[in-house]
Amino acid sequence: MTALATLAAVAVLNAPAAHAERKLNLSTNSPPNHWSSEQAFVPFMTCVTERTAGSIAFDYFHSSQLASTGESLSAVNSGLVEVSYLALSALSDTMPISGISMLPDMGGSATEMAAAFRRALSEDGPLADEFRNNRVHPLFLIMTPPYQIILRKGPVRTPEDFRGKKLRVSGSALSLAVSTLGGVPVEMPPADIYIAMQQGVVDGTVLSLPSLPPYSLQEVTGAASRNAALGGASAALSIDIGIWDSLDADERGAMTACATETEAHINRYVDELNGTLADDFRAAGIEIFDLADAELAVLSEALTPVREDYVSRVAGRGFPAQAALDQYLRALER
Repeated sequence: MTALATLAAVAVLNAPAAHAERKLNLSTNSPPNHWSSEQAFVPFMTCVTERTAGSIAFDYFHSSQLASTGESLSAVNSGLVEVSYLALSALSDTMPISGISMLPDMGGSATEMAAAFRRALSEDGPLADEFRNNRVHPLFLIMTPPYQIILRKGPVRTPEDFRGKKLRVSGSALSLAVSTLGGVPVEMPPADIYIAMQQGVVDGTVLSLPSLPPYSLQEVTGAASRNAALGGASAALSIDIGIWDSLDADERGAMTACATETEAHINRYVDELNGTLADDFRAAGIEIFDLADAELAVLSEALTPVREDYVSRVAGRGFPAQAALDQYLRALER
C-alpha cells in the first residue's frame, strides 16, 4: 500500500462518526504493519465505508487488543466485537471441521486453497453449517501458501531427518503431521517463536514463508524448504450473523463485493510474496532447499495417515468430518 493510500485509508477510518449510521468493532491478531492488515483488513474497511457512503464504518482493534487469537470467536458471540478475524487453527474446539482445510496436500497455493474453501462454503453442507452453528458469517478467507520446514540449522528431507526434531506448530492438524513424521510438535504463540528458535528451545517451525518477516524469524533461520506441502493456515474474517442479517440489501451487497475483491487480492498477494521471499532469503544467506520428487513422494506417503486420523478424531466428537472432507475434496476437484 502506498503512503498516500495508507493516509487515505486512515482518514476514512477515522472520519467523524456523524455520517456513519453504524460503527462496527473489527478485531484481529495482526499488528498494523503485517501484510494482512495492510493488504486486507484496512483496504476492506475502507472499501465498505466508501461503498456504503458512510452508513457502515469501523473501529479497528489490531494486535489482539480486544481478544486473543483463541478468543476471536467468543469475542463475536459475546458482543464484544461485531467482526473478528478467526484463525481456524486456534478454534479446533469449536470449529474442528474447518481444520480440514489445513491438512497436508490440500492445494498448491493460497489462491487455489481459498477458491476451494469458498466453493465449499457456498454450498449447503457441514463446512457452511459450522459457521452458521457458531453464529458467524464468513466475509473473506485468507489462506497461506503450503507450509514449509523452517529450521535453525540444515535441511530436513526425509521422515528419518524429522525424528526427534522439536518443531513449533499451530493447531491439531499440524501437530498430527509433525508427530506422524516422527517430530515433536510444540504449540506456542507466534510471538514466542523467535526466542524459542534463537535459544534452541525448538529446532524450527512449520510455517509459510510470508509468515516469517512479520515476526523477524528469518533472523534465526538457517534453512527453509520451498516446495513442501505440510499443511497450511486458513482464516476467515467473519461477522456476527445477527449483525449481518440486520444490514439492508445494499449494505450486504457492498460488504460482499468488498470482501470478494479482498479475498482475491490477498491470496494472490501472498502467493506472489511467497516466491519473492524465497529469493530474498537465499540472498541473505538462508539455505533455501527444494525437496526432490522422490523425497516429496516419501513425505506424502508418510503423511497419508494424517487425513484419516484427523477425520476419525473429529468424527469421534460427533461432527460430520467425513462428509466435510468429501465436500472439500470435491471443491478441490479431486
